[in-house]
Amino acid sequence: MSAFDEDEAKKGQLGWVHIKVRGEHHSLTGGRPTNEELAYGATGGHAKIIYESVQHTHALLAGTFTQFLDQARSLQLSWASGLDALASPRCRNSVTREIIQHTPASLIPHIDQEDTVRWNLSANGQFSIQSAWNAIRRQRPHVSWVKVVWFKHAVPRWAIIQWLAILGRLSTLDRVQKWGIVASAQCVLCSTTLETCEHLFFHFSYSSQLWQNIQRRNRSLYPLLDMAHIIDWLQKHASGSLFGGLLSKLSFAALLYYVWGETNMRIFQHHSGSLLQLEAQISTDIRACASSWRGIKKTDVNLALCAVWNIPHRVFDRA
Repeated sequence: MSAFDEDEAKKGQLGWVHIKVRGEHHSLTGGRPTNEELAYGATGGHAKIIYESVQHTHALLAGTFTQFLDQARSLQLSWASGLDALASPRCRNSVTREIIQHTPASLIPHIDQEDTVRWNLSANGQFSIQSAWNAIRRQRPHVSWVKVVWFKHAVPRWAIIQWLAILGRLSTLDRVQKWGIVASAQCVLCSTTLETCEHLFFHFSYSSQLWQNIQRRNRSLYPLLDMAHIIDWLQKHASGSLFGGLLSKLSFAALLYYVWGETNMRIFQHHSGSLLQLEAQISTDIRACASSWRGIKKTDVNLALCAVWNIPHRVFDRA
């Protein structure tokens, strides 16, 4: 439905546009348009689109009015009102008058100025993924262990597996069996008991021995009891940016990642690695990660950690 001539709009003669979105929870009613319902177009053949609410807007529409109209059709936008030309001193209908009367002076387009696009969800008017994400996501409080998983030197692929393991969302065989995908949920590493997240990472001797070997390098012998205990210990003893703490957090993330990888390797590729091979792989990867760090405080403890992990002393250089 259109209250203006689309041919004139394509020529860049349209000065003001009021759009409403069809769709579930987004259809707008008639009557006086609110700030959240308005999108404004500037003359000169290009659109100046102001978004007051992500909830009522499905896309960033910018460019020529021809593109504006084409994209509007594809998004099933319906036109509620319009003005043939902003240059006209008289308003042609009451709806147009209503729009202009309730438009802040700072948003009125000028035909002698270059068209711009402003993103109202950020202070500087520039679009950013962060501002869009914060506008549409469901805000929830941070969990207490967020810094155990997501920290400056975290390895993303390790952190994702660690995050899923903490939440109990890894597709271990006990869960897969409930979905009816496999007949047996027997652990492929030990072949004696049910494969659960707790068994795989904490109760199985393979994982426990691997953790002990790694933690000896970190000058710590805290046992691998269960997820709750190890997360609590890391929060208390591996917080901040202390060198030993960073290595402990990386070590735990690497342990989960590589034990999970070993499980999948045996299931899908019928290939198994020894405990020593897995420990060597973890050691190599942690050394590679830590070698890129800078600004580590040069202390006797940190020098000893570098010696055990074979980490070069350039980590003590200023960042």
